[in-house]
Amino acid sequence: MNILEVLEALSKVQSFDLWSRNAVNDARLYLTRIHNDNIIQDARIAKLTAEVDRLREALEVIAKLGATDGLNAKLIARRALEGDTTTTPERREG
Repeated sequence: MNILEVLEALSKVQSFDLWSRNAVNDARLYLTRIHNDNIIQDARIAKLTAEVDRLREALEVIAKLGATDGLNAKLIARRALEGDTTTTPERREG
């Protein structure tokens, strides 16, 4: 049984006066809000971590391909982020 379940059970105790029940409910709502905020933050952190990993992979591709000027590096980075790791930065004919 976690703290939220305990507070939920306490909020239903009839022998508590109104002030005590309100205090328990306030604590339960506060902890629920913190719990939900943590879930949202965890999701944001996971998304940012994935983005950082993609950028790191793109930089590794640029380093391996030896792009020395800004234009080539930009084209290679864009293509690497899209999953293309070919060695030429020129646009493909198609």
